[in-house]
Amino acid sequence: MRALPEAPPVDSAERVSKIIGLVDYPLHSRRPTAPGVALIGDAALTGDPLWGVGCGWALESARWPAEAVAPAATGRGDLDRSLTAYARRHRRRLSGHQYLAADFAKARRFNPMERLVFSAAARDESVARHMHLFAPRLIGPLRFLNPLVLAKATVVDIRHRKAAEPPAR
Repeated sequence: MRALPEAPPVDSAERVSKIIGLVDYPLHSRRPTAPGVALIGDAALTGDPLWGVGCGWALESARWPAEAVAPAATGRGDLDRSLTAYARRHRRRLSGHQYLAADFAKARRFNPMERLVFSAAARDESVARHMHLFAPRLIGPLRFLNPLVLAKATVVDIRHRKAAEPPAR
């Protein structure tokens, strides 16, 4: 922990509660709307607590329908269209992250792209910062695994492997 960039001071830290672990945490994804109703927070989507985004998702998914239905609530818009716009925004902003988090929660082996980026993030500060942008959902999956990042991670991995090879005789 101490070796991480901008690491918090942990030497004087003290655990004050039990460590709680779950092996069967339900991850639900529901349509965020029904006729005349917008679902927000865990009612629409429960995420893996590993990523620490649940409260943020709840707050965002509360703001989005408020913004979408405001015209309809004041008589200047159509409620069904407003709810459709909210559902589209909810899906566009959260479904990719939810899919990856649910897939990751299956305790499967890392796929080749994940191994590449995770390995490079452990060895290169710029890749680590990029990973930091993805984990709390500051960037989406497509930006996270864009070709430039994959190329950078490949270069980092190749350099690491070459440095680890014994010298040729």
